[in-house]
Amino acid sequence: MTEREIPISDEKEEGMSEEQVKPEERSEHHEELAGVEHHVVEGVDHDAVVEMLEKRIQELEGENETLRDQRLRAIADLDNTRRRAEQDVMTTVQYANEGLLKKLLPIVDDFERSVESATEEQGTDPFVKGVAMIRSKLAKLLEEEGVERIEAVGQPFDVELHEAMMRQPSDKPEDIILTELEPGYTYKGKVIRHAKVIVSAGE
Repeated sequence: MTEREIPISDEKEEGMSEEQVKPEERSEHHEELAGVEHHVVEGVDHDAVVEMLEKRIQELEGENETLRDQRLRAIADLDNTRRRAEQDVMTTVQYANEGLLKKLLPIVDDFERSVESATEEQGTDPFVKGVAMIRSKLAKLLEEEGVERIEAVGQPFDVELHEAMMRQPSDKPEDIILTELEPGYTYKGKVIRHAKVIVSAGE
């Protein structure tokens, strides 16, 4: 009795797993895939990509430089605005102080005239002493605030500092100040009241 041959089903062949594929067939499949990938890479223009990237880098660098310049300008504008604001405040305060000091000057004049007109006997009077003390305190206050008295008698006449009320003959050189009628003052270097004076007209 002969042995019966057992047929192999085609369905089993079709259902073979990847592990059951012959090594020769698997190698051919990988070669096909590699060929496709190689074809895709070779299809890219490398020079064009590099050029595009370099162009984009230049654009970004330009944008960065523009933003940096804008930032520096904004900082400079802010600093200038701050300085102007500080200067405006200082100017406002200075003008306010100047106006107040100008109003004080006539009062200082009155105290000085009162003290200067007092006789030696009156100088011992408590009231006169009080007036003299107030005058000294006012003079010190003005000095601390930057107010300075303008020199007059014996000085050459200066139209920037003095106001000539009259000229009179004198043995002094011409344009030398002989008498001060009203003292002048400067406030932080600025004349706030010219000294009223009598000037020599010469012989």
